[in-house]
Amino acid sequence: MALSADEKEAIMARRGESAAPAVPKSKTTIYEISLSCGKKATMLSMDGASLEEATQSAYDRFSKRRVIDVQARH
Repeated sequence: MALSADEKEAIMARRGESAAPAVPKSKTTIYEISLSCGKKATMLSMDGASLEEATQSAYDRFSKRRVIDVQARH
């Protein structure tokens, strides 16, 4: 006789397993870029770029002379 879904869940719970797939932790990082004109821009890094990588990306987008500061937002 086949097991019902509830019975399978109970067996898996006793083993410490879950039927739901594990959700990977997000690597998204938010950076705030301050520009020389006084404006601020928000940049999202979906792959968890470091501050140095985010700063280089900001230089590539806005030019090095316009970017005053890049800070990670928490």
